Amino acid sequence: MTQVAATTKTAPAAPTGINALKWRARGWASACLLPLMQRAARAYVGGEAFADALAVAQRMAGEGVPTTLGFWNADEVEPPAVAADYVSAVERLAAAGLDSYLSIKPPALAYDDALALEVASAAAARRIRIHCDSHG
Repeated sequence: MTQVAATTKTAPAAPTGINALKWRARGWASACLLPLMQRAARAYVGGEAFADALAVAQRMAGEGVPTTLGFWNADEVEPPAVAADYVSAVERLAAAGLDSYLSIKPPALAYDDALALEVASAAAARRIRIHCDSHG
């Protein structure tokens, strides 16, 4: 026999007093600062394609600034395809000769040891550093 436990969630109470003021101030500050931060970041965000990011990295290298390159995959992209993209990025970084490293996201590889080893081996062979940038 299977037992099922039911739980209900109640909506959190709205903040009151000083907490309500803090909550509103935080929302206002975010609304004001986010556009400014996005504008400031444009010089450091490559764009939609790896070639765009590589162009920014090359510009930054001209200023003596090392860079980190990475990308966010769409949820529907399968982990082996993400690994292949990472390996391609490693190869392109090596060919460019930049002081850059690649930021990878283990969740995008489904925490698959074989895929991670494939990416790490490619990076080690080409002397490209990787950074595991895991979210959550």
